[in-house]
Amino acid sequence: MRSRALRERVIFAAMSLFVAWHSFAMVTAPGPADAEGVQPLRNLFHPYLSLLSLDNNWGFFAPNVRRGY
Repeated sequence: MRSRALRERVIFAAMSLFVAWHSFAMVTAPGPADAEGVQPLRNLFHPYLSLLSLDNNWGFFAPNVRRGY
C-alpha cells in the first residue's frame, strides 16, 4: 500500500513538471530571437519546440490576408 502511494506521488510530480515545462516553453517561444534574456531560454527549449513545431511567432494565429477579402 505504501509503494502505491509513493508511485502515485511520483507520477503526479512528473506530470506536473511536464505541464510546467510545456507552459514555460510556450511562453518563451514567441519571444524575439535576438533578445539577450530570451536567447538562453530559446536554446534550452529549441529541441522541444522544433519537435512539436512550436517554434513559430504568434503570427500563425492571424496570418496576413490579402486586401479585398
